Amino acid sequence: MKKFSSWILSIVLMLSLGVTSFAAGNDGAEIDIRKSVAPNNYNYSRSINSDGAAVAVPEATVESEFVHKIDGKEFDIRRNVAPDNYQVRKSIESDKATDQAVNQAAVADSKTTKDKSLLASMPTGGGEYPYNPSYWNDPANVFRANCYGYILNRIANDTSDPLAGYMFQPGYRTGNYYTSLTTSAIITAVKSDMADLGRTIRSSSYSETPGSNEYKVALVIAPGTDYHWYRQDSDGGWSHKPGLTNIDYRDASGNYISDPRTCDRNYSYANYSTWGGYYIISK
Repeated sequence: MKKFSSWILSIVLMLSLGVTSFAAGNDGAEIDIRKSVAPNNYNYSRSINSDGAAVAVPEATVESEFVHKIDGKEFDIRRNVAPDNYQVRKSIESDKATDQAVNQAAVADSKTTKDKSLLASMPTGGGEYPYNPSYWNDPANVFRANCYGYILNRIANDTSDPLAGYMFQPGYRTGNYYTSLTTSAIITAVKSDMADLGRTIRSSSYSETPGSNEYKVALVIAPGTDYHWYRQDSDGGWSHKPGLTNIDYRDASGNYISDPRTCDRNYSYANYSTWGGYYIISK
């Protein structure tokens, strides 16, 4: 009987060792490495190394490409508010000489056929600019405007400052900057810029059709963090420019933006949960 008990115990120990040899810890939680699904608390993204093989890269590495430092303080260039310690304005008069209207005469890049089928029914008036990533996403231009510069269709002249696009803050043309991240404060500052540029802005709605020399934009706010603008393109859809990064016609979920009010605006770097309204601005 004693021999039989010892034999049973040996088998149990062998089975136990066989199972635990496949167990591995991940932040204190056990996983079985024989399973193919990645553990819940393991994050990775894919990139291609020099020989073309897929390799795992920590998620933080992907995000870190957007994180810059000024005087040791980090900030995310996908946001549109200028960093606290970045001086974007030397004087009002010099600012007026350091930005220019963008020439959109070039043929615009078309969106994919699949996305074209999702065009919104929101009306256009003919004054909308084309979706043109060849210009805006060019490495020589992408850092020269944020979302506000994009909706104004203006770009900084400075090609030496990698943060030049942060000059475009509501109120930059007159020095009457917005004083808080609220719709009323931002629109008041934008109106002062528009007056100086000889342009206008007015509140609008989903169904209003802009005039032939106008186009529609939309304001959203991430409370206490950032503001953001979208603009309607000539094809009826919408696009935006997160900070000093590429323009895009997709939302936080990667879906075509047919309406900025209903699209996913919860990005990894800011959640633009507050709707600021539709507006129509003149060219």
